Amino acid sequence: MAANHTRIDGVVEYMENFDIIIKNGDIADPYAGVWRRGNIGISGRRSAGVVSDGLEGRITIDAEGCVVMPGLIDMHTHIFYSGSGISIRPDLLIPMGVTTTADAGSAGCSNYRAFHDTDIRGSAVRIFSYLNVCSFGQPGHGFQEDLDPSLYDSGAIRELLEEYPEIRGLKLRIGREIVGELGLEPLIKTKDLAQKLGVPIVVHISNPPAPESEVVSILDDGDVFCHCFHGKGDYTIIGHDGRVLPEVIKARERGVIFDCANGFTNYSHRVARASLECGFEPDVISTDLCKTVLEMDGFGRSLCYVMSKYISLGMHFRSVVRAVTETPARALGMEGRIGTLAPGADGDVTICKIFKARPRYIDNAGGEFYGDTMLTPVMTIKNGEIMYRSEMF
Repeated sequence: MAANHTRIDGVVEYMENFDIIIKNGDIADPYAGVWRRGNIGISGRRSAGVVSDGLEGRITIDAEGCVVMPGLIDMHTHIFYSGSGISIRPDLLIPMGVTTTADAGSAGCSNYRAFHDTDIRGSAVRIFSYLNVCSFGQPGHGFQEDLDPSLYDSGAIRELLEEYPEIRGLKLRIGREIVGELGLEPLIKTKDLAQKLGVPIVVHISNPPAPESEVVSILDDGDVFCHCFHGKGDYTIIGHDGRVLPEVIKARERGVIFDCANGFTNYSHRVARASLECGFEPDVISTDLCKTVLEMDGFGRSLCYVMSKYISLGMHFRSVVRAVTETPARALGMEGRIGTLAPGADGDVTICKIFKARPRYIDNAGGEFYGDTMLTPVMTIKNGEIMYRSEMF
């Protein structure tokens, strides 16, 4: 389909027929600033944005009673299925409403090409990645990364960054059980390497070897603090006064991105509630989805499940949507291309119904609470192609 169009008062009118019209939905698009009932058009592989009433497409979808969002972005998953024992198959994310994901360090420089060739290439979901500074990545349970900086293969890392544009930065984990006596040295050396390579770092912070005030002092604009509500070990982002540490707030002000990446053992109701009460919300909501998380009741399960948790915790719906669309798109260097329904963006759409429900949420201390809302994907469209449609829709 041709993409010639005119714009009148923010409404797009295409000269030719649309491939898909999604009508009567409650549109939620933070990047485009659209929060109202309306219609979305898709022409070819691109979004046409909001379109006027009365138009029909080759396929017309009535989204009455549904939320129509940009294709969801899960920025922290483990999907090196062919080479990492903790990983899931990437395309399981499609029926979860996810059109874009980023693998968080499942592969390192010794096995990244295998990851690309066997799991990234040909996948239905759009995949970005963060390369583990440990050469063998995260092979599975019982195997911790060797983060001795003298073992970092900087030459191979540089080569892979040049060869594979989907790699967006470097990943490391700095829990005490991983770094041992090395303390913060792996983080400092990884940050030095990343600065030389011109990429950000994603840091798994849970049971850290030093106060979080020291950890965040090493991070800069574009770096990602994973598991910001972890609650493990001696240090969290909450100080002795029950409030978010001032150093953490300053880190956000200088551009550090805080990702909840809730997963299995890296989330605490106590820390999350204290943070939200201080007005400190996660910039990014992600799942840390892996085999364990997928298999166990009450943990990450899916991105919409985690989104629903934060809605139940009192986070505003608009902030929740932004944390799975606009913000991760910007972090991945794809602002305006994905994470929005604006004209010219990739034709990625997630349609959800919102149900009253009592989902059970568990944290790493065994604490639990029951939510009151569940977002459920009923259709996933990527690049203008319907890839999932629920039997209820």
